[in-house]
Amino acid sequence: MLQHLKKAIVAALVLLSASCQPPAARVLDVKGKVIAVDPALKTLELNQEAIPGYMEAMIMTYPVLDAKLLQGLKVGDSVHCKVQVRTGTFAITSLEKL
Repeated sequence: MLQHLKKAIVAALVLLSASCQPPAARVLDVKGKVIAVDPALKTLELNQEAIPGYMEAMIMTYPVLDAKLLQGLKVGDSVHCKVQVRTGTFAITSLEKL
């Protein structure tokens, strides 16, 4: 009886720990025009196109994981970037001028 109880507790703990894992990140393709660049804060403000099935076109400020991605960018540049989404937070992981 005690052996079955131990097995049940271990199984419950395994299931609980699996359900507590953070959800996998989603990566979005974002295209838009640069509105503002702030290397000190590592942010990029974009007037972005709609992302079908995810969000409408809008102006949005994104954090950038690596400030080097902002080098050479200026207001008015058209860009394509990869944006990582994890539990409601966004971050640009790669960027290229168009």
